[in-house]
This record gives sequence, structure tokens and C-alpha cells, in this order.
Amino acid sequence: MDKRLQQFARQYIPALKRYLADGSEASLETAYRLGRQAIASRLGVLDMARLYRRALEDGLIGNNQRQFKAVETFFLETLSPFEMTHRGFRETNMRLAQLIATLEERNNDLAALSTQVLDVQEEERRRISRELHDDVGQALTAITFALAALKDVGTDTPKFKKQLNHAQQLLSGTIEVVQGFARELRPSILDQLGLLPALRSMANSVAHRTRLRIDVQGDNAAEQLPNTQKTLLFRLAQERLRQVMKDGRARNVEIAIRKNRQRICMTITDDGKAARTLPKNAHPSEQRLTLLGMQERIRLINGQFTITTRRSGGTVIRVLIPHLTNPRWFNHGLHDG
Repeated sequence: MDKRLQQFARQYIPALKRYLADGSEASLETAYRLGRQAIASRLGVLDMARLYRRALEDGLIGNNQRQFKAVETFFLETLSPFEMTHRGFRETNMRLAQLIATLEERNNDLAALSTQVLDVQEEERRRISRELHDDVGQALTAITFALAALKDVGTDTPKFKKQLNHAQQLLSGTIEVVQGFARELRPSILDQLGLLPALRSMANSVAHRTRLRIDVQGDNAAEQLPNTQKTLLFRLAQERLRQVMKDGRARNVEIAIRKNRQRICMTITDDGKAARTLPKNAHPSEQRLTLLGMQERIRLINGQFTITTRRSGGTVIRVLIPHLTNPRWFNHGLHDG
């Protein structure tokens, strides 16, 4: 018997004798405390079994059946902390296994989302490339021809002034197209003035090009969000307006941002065709035209995303995101893409 077990036996054997003598609950509670002490002393169940055998060998029981039962009761009470500890370890291991499974699922989701983000970026680059080639390229070509035609026209003639005015109009139109690309890629007003002014500016621009009536209402609490969260809300509104414009059935859109306890709630309501979501295995070019990517990004910041179809027609998109006071962890998690 090693030193630790010998020291423990000096307390265990007398406590057992007291219980055999009086059989009281107080003596039995001592067995439970001894069990906890044994665990703290790094003794195991086998060590306790050796003590039990020693009690038998030392003649504490003899041929008395009642005392044999009492020794067994005391021994089992001493083992109860071991059982509780074992059960705790088992439950902890089960929770760890569940957590590991959840983390693996999240990791798979992040990998899929990263792939999707890259696909979306490539698709967006192709779209911008096509529009630059079609709009800006053609406009610059027209300007080149207009300027070339001026060579053969006298500077004091009405024809020269007409050609010059035409070239200036083409150049102004080209500048507006390029500026539109710049605003779409990264609206400077979002960084300079904030989320609500950026949303109103985008709404005015869309309303100017279409027949949509867009109303933007907001709580200034939204401006306290970290930049990445504000960008996420802006991109969501931008993507939804693209869908509404493409569908062409809506007449009214309302974008509202409110503080809801410790969260920021954004709702986008329209009276057009119901928004649709696609399964995760949909083609990337198709996913770009849906809100699936936004749903995933919002879910990754512990946000909530719901799409509700109204009976009267149209859709309500509702987003709830944490209103973080210390957003450093978030800024490293998601970036504008």
C-alpha cells in the first residue's frame, strides 16, 4: 500500500468503525466527504477496493451479516463522488463531441462561403468588364469619331459648334457612367457620411433611373455600428434593389433601420414579386442574383435573416444583427466583398 493510500486509510478505517458502531447519517456523510477527499488525493476506484478488502481482512465484520451490509453501504457511499465525477466527465465528453461536430459543420460552411465569395467576385468582375467594354468603350469610340470630324470643319461654323457640343455631351455621359461604377464598387459617402446618407443616396439614384418610389427611414443608432456591419447592411439593401429593378413589378420600396434592444433591425419592404432563395448547390452565377450569400454572411455574425411574402403582394426582408460595443473580433471576421 503506497503512502497516499496509507494516509487515507488512517481516516477511512476509524470513520468506518464509527459508522459500524452507531449507523448514523452523520457517520455516513463522512463516507461521502472521504470519497471527495480521495479524488482530491488522486486515489482511484481500485485503491478504494483495496481499502474495502483490508476492512474484510482486518476482521471488522466477522460473521455478522448486519455489519457486512453496513461496510458495503459505507463503501458505496465513499464511491458515490467517483460515480458523479465519472458521469460529469461523460457528459462533458458528449458536449465536447457535439461542439466539435458543430465546429466542423461551421468550418465546412465557411469553406463553402469562401468559395462562393470568390465565385461572386469573379462574376462581378466579368459583369463590370462587359459593362465597361459596352458602355464606356462605345462612348469613347463615339467621342473619338466626333473629335476626328472636327478636323475638317472650320472653328467658326455652326457645324463645328454642333459637333463640339455633341462630343462634350458624350464625354459628360461617359464620366457619369464611370462615376456610377465607382459608386457601385464602393460608395465614398458610406465612409464619409455614414450608412443612412449612403442608403438615401443610392435610393435617389435608383429612383432617378426607374419608376420606383423608395423611402429610407433610420435610427441614428445604426451609425454606431462598425464599418463592416454597415457595409453588410448597405450591400444587402443594394442587392435587394437590384432584384426589385430586375423584376420590374414593384412600385414602392421602404428601407427602415431601427434599434431593437441590443440589436439593429433592418427591414426592406416592397410590393413587387416575392423574393426567392436558392439551395446552396445552385450555380454561383445564379446565387449572385439571390440573397443566399447575404444570408450566410449574416448567419456568421450570429444575426437573423427572414424573408416573408405578404398576402397583398411583395416581400418583407428582415435582418437582426448584434449591436456590438466592441467590434474588434467582428472586423477580422468578414470584409466587404
